[in-house]
Amino acid sequence: VPVLGQCPGVGATGLTLGGGLGWLSGLFGASCDNLLSARLVTADARTLDVDGETDPELFWALRGAGANFGATTSFEARLHPIGPVVAGDVHYAVRDARAVMRGFRELMHGAPDGFQATLNLTPGERGVFLSFCHAGAEAEAEKILRTLRSIAPPTRQAVRRQPFATLAEKAAATNPGDAPPPAFRAIQTVYRDGVSDEIIDVIVDRLAHASPDTIMGLSHYMHGEVCRAKPDATAFPHRQPHSVHLRVAYTWNDPQTNESRLSWGDEWLRLLRPPSDERIYANYQTYETKAGSPSVFGSNHRRLLALKNEHDPTNFFRRNANIAPPKSPAPDC
Repeated sequence: VPVLGQCPGVGATGLTLGGGLGWLSGLFGASCDNLLSARLVTADARTLDVDGETDPELFWALRGAGANFGATTSFEARLHPIGPVVAGDVHYAVRDARAVMRGFRELMHGAPDGFQATLNLTPGERGVFLSFCHAGAEAEAEKILRTLRSIAPPTRQAVRRQPFATLAEKAAATNPGDAPPPAFRAIQTVYRDGVSDEIIDVIVDRLAHASPDTIMGLSHYMHGEVCRAKPDATAFPHRQPHSVHLRVAYTWNDPQTNESRLSWGDEWLRLLRPPSDERIYANYQTYETKAGSPSVFGSNHRRLLALKNEHDPTNFFRRNANIAPPKSPAPDC
């Protein structure tokens, strides 16, 4: 199998070029860590075949910031042998949200490389549910399941041993069922160093004031192999163990409620953004920080900016997590 994301509607190329996190990242690293070569068409219409030997510097940049340098028309990725996985969902009552979030934090802090989980929180009938994948010994999976059942009383469970391909085709939690698509949909995301008590309090409070169609999530908990690579091993820098990606998705149909819905989402974002050293995962970028693209690429930004100026000086490829010079601070008044 390749290292895929957790949403089957996301293309593998864009996923890989932006970093790429999924069910198997604890075992095999990010999607970009498994990129072997790529063919891209540059802004001046040249076709380049890039790998670690032909152009190691550009190949480094493609793994995490690749959309900035050309249109990638094909690529090769490393595949990994894997047997059936134990995967599924464990649901809890909304009233147990705080206990479940704390239990999730404790479980993931010591999770084996082969285990990955996403915690979803809704105010509606789906309640709070933990979706997971365990690629390892069945005895270890049973031990984890016992832990999940002890966090709070489950209201429903749908867990089974299955081929990884079955899990890879599972619809994302933010797109369940066969209901007609809504007229409006919004997503906000935040990257944090860990799941603090303060973060738990904010999410539980916002959940209490959320509309029924809202779904919050703690996704891509960082651990295992993806965190063993150094931040400058590829252009994708955000590899701190126990960091997590927070998200909220909400939908509506009445345009008269646009302002109130978006204001609620903006407040969620404001409360959960870190007070300093703000970082953003390129594939999850929904806003821009005051620092601009250095928040996306961290300590790799200066190196990437030099490559951007070399390969795409006019910024032809700009509809992406764009590499741009750091913003100048506002002048003092």
